[in-house]
Amino acid sequence: MQFWEIVIVAIGLTLEAFNTAIIKGAGQRNLTKGKLFGISLVYSIIQISLLGLGIFLGWLPTKHLQGQHFIGISEWFSAFILIGMGVKMLAIMIKHKQITEQREKDLNYKDIVKLALTTGFDLIAFGVVLALLGTSILRDLILVFSLTALLVTCGLWMGYRLGTKYKYVVDGCSGVILITMGVKVALHYFQLI
Repeated sequence: MQFWEIVIVAIGLTLEAFNTAIIKGAGQRNLTKGKLFGISLVYSIIQISLLGLGIFLGWLPTKHLQGQHFIGISEWFSAFILIGMGVKMLAIMIKHKQITEQREKDLNYKDIVKLALTTGFDLIAFGVVLALLGTSILRDLILVFSLTALLVTCGLWMGYRLGTKYKYVVDGCSGVILITMGVKVALHYFQLI
């Protein structure tokens, strides 16, 4: 995968954190800069930890296996993971559960950690994809940290100002991005692009 493709997939995956930040922002009575920074930092650390775990899990088989056959299998597996995550996002958009907006008195960091963990499990799978494709680990971790911090901050602010109105549009965009990149990886395997 080229760097721009990794950026696009990372954006697609961090949009899930953006969505949960919209919901969390809509529930804040008073959203201060300290809350914005704290929530963004917690999300970003958890997201890169899960990505790092995925990279490690994907690296384990690759350190012993090499060759053209393994590269073909890793591309197929990577395409399958990306398409599967995209379909999951589209399913979330289609289910479209109604969200009741209710202002919270206090910020509960336990809830933030739970939300960051549940939205970050896709990053474990993405980490496996990155390891199988042999990308730059440090660059990928910095990229996901930065994107998560930026998108969570924007999501909190948007949710605080606008509510949860656009959440499902973002889910659909994320799903389309992931499916498109999965199809591109599969087409690359067949040397059609």
